[in-house]
Amino acid sequence: MKQLFSLAALAALLSATGCTQQEILTGDDGENEPAVLGISTGVLSAETKSVVGGDAITYTKTNYSTDALGIGVVILNSEGSAAYSGGGISADHVWFIGDEKGETWKSISDKGESFAAATAAPYTLSDAVGTVYAYYPKTSTVTGTTSSALTIPAPLQKTGTITLSDDLTNADLRFDGGAWTQNASANKKKIICAPVETDYLYADNSNRKVSNGRTQSSPGRSIDLTMAHALTMVSFRLYNDGTLPGDGKLTQIKLKNADSKTLIKTTDGATMKLADGTIAGLSTNTSDNLTRTVSGYTIPKEVKSGNLTLTTYIVSGTVTGPKVARKISLLTYPLTNIPENEIEVVFTIDGQDYTISLPVTDVWAWQAGTNYVYTVCASQRKLEVTSVSVAEWNEELGGNIEL
Repeated sequence: MKQLFSLAALAALLSATGCTQQEILTGDDGENEPAVLGISTGVLSAETKSVVGGDAITYTKTNYSTDALGIGVVILNSEGSAAYSGGGISADHVWFIGDEKGETWKSISDKGESFAAATAAPYTLSDAVGTVYAYYPKTSTVTGTTSSALTIPAPLQKTGTITLSDDLTNADLRFDGGAWTQNASANKKKIICAPVETDYLYADNSNRKVSNGRTQSSPGRSIDLTMAHALTMVSFRLYNDGTLPGDGKLTQIKLKNADSKTLIKTTDGATMKLADGTIAGLSTNTSDNLTRTVSGYTIPKEVKSGNLTLTTYIVSGTVTGPKVARKISLLTYPLTNIPENEIEVVFTIDGQDYTISLPVTDVWAWQAGTNYVYTVCASQRKLEVTSVSVAEWNEELGGNIEL
């Protein structure tokens, strides 16, 4: 799903207090009078501190210090060949932060201990035409001074911990204390992943031109930036068909290369291009893998009769294993081609490792901005993918797997 940032930055001028969509002109309205660069955004929620799962970027107010990351905006000249101000790119690399609702965006120089305490640092536009590039989350390092060379570091998180609680479910059905019912809660769309995941976004715009908007030849002071995901999401939901013995405690997932294969990459030096989100700088290594420790995930088990619990279900017309299974996710780099038997996933269940080869989906690749959801059946016979779906950062079934 693409995320929409409205850079009223360049039209709806903000005062130092950052009031959104309010035009505040200072000084004379002359042709070369600078205008303060501000931003408003309609982008909604970050499901963790970095994975954007909605159409806005929000955070929990009490977690401001860790979860309020902000966006970076880089301004180049009209040709995209140099920094807007003519100096180093650092002068034209602007940090915007919003409040916990994803509103009242303001440019800052220091984040402070709260949104109210952040140090405002207004950025001004002149008559000169500029070219805007934006990305999320804000980083201190932007490399390059031309449109084709602008990049930020984009490392993957090789390890992390996914923690679930009994009251958190994004399954199709939820347990209401006595039976499984439709999940109508806000949590149904929640992305459950490790908090360390970093969801890199870039502005996917064909028109990036701005100026102070005070001359007839000016492209204007406003621009809508459509933000797109640069990474791929891979999700798993597991259920027990009633034949796998044990408690069904899932404690680890490892996404890895099959022997001698190199599709999964976790290069430290990877970068994201701000112009189009291209990931570069990846090197080949057969031992690369992504590992997530899992806490609080008991695989729901089919039973034939008796009282139901959070971890048991009876198959009926509306209740099935896939529908009661929660989804857990991780981020990885996009792939243009996935041959058979080149990517494996290892599930650790009750202390035992189960290794399976991921099936190739109907689509040609793991595409950026898409969530591939694998449904896994844990069985005494084997672990098996039973379906695969594809979604634009929401969910689409990618396939079925049997253990």
